[in-house]
Amino acid sequence: GYYVPILPVRHLPDEVYRYPLYRKPLQRNSEGNFPSREEIDFENALSGQELEIAYTSDLVDNFFLHVQGSGVIEYEDGERKLLSWGGVNGHAYRSIGKELIERGEIDRADISAQSIRQWLADNPERNREILSTNPSYLFFSEGPQQPIGAANVPLTPLYSAAVDPKVIPLGSILLAQVPKLDLNGNLVGHEFRLLLAQDKGGAIKGPGHIDWYQGIGEEARFHAGQLKQFGKVWLLLPKISSSKSLVSE
Repeated sequence: GYYVPILPVRHLPDEVYRYPLYRKPLQRNSEGNFPSREEIDFENALSGQELEIAYTSDLVDNFFLHVQGSGVIEYEDGERKLLSWGGVNGHAYRSIGKELIERGEIDRADISAQSIRQWLADNPERNREILSTNPSYLFFSEGPQQPIGAANVPLTPLYSAAVDPKVIPLGSILLAQVPKLDLNGNLVGHEFRLLLAQDKGGAIKGPGHIDWYQGIGEEARFHAGQLKQFGKVWLLLPKISSSKSLVSE
């Protein structure tokens, strides 16, 4: 599951709000690449290029905003802006949840966005080590008021889904058997729902993985963070007639 968070930000950095959200750079390095996550977040590789949109108070919030792909920021004067997907740095995506499981830090059965956040909060001295295992970095663009997916249409909570367009074409209609969870995030069954393939993401690669859009704000954040179960998806296609009348002479 994914959602659109709301983050408090500042126009200018101070002692608390000092972690930038960036637009996509115009210049690449001599190898034709953009910097990695570690180079951007911990070595200030983009400083001085006037790419900063706003400043947050928590680098972990920035990381999860990158994973979500879009979010609403709220400045100190109450102004809100929607940040949408503005490109990536081209480095391969690596799940830090998978990294923490493989290192024995979090049990596979307990992995979720909430458990990952809690581990990072409990181990601040290791945040650079773990966050940097995912070199992929997302840049933002300041967009319209409604969250817009990669298909360039507004996202609808509980109906929009992010897919790998190489596997499922954008614009497709999906019949999905999605997990049904209780208030504690435990699986209690599945339900059928029509989903629209309207978005994509750096973490969604290959068959067997879609992200289900949950909406904006805290309730959507909770539900998105609990979704990690298996389901089934069918790609619905129009019936193609084999009639000779459809074949041009």
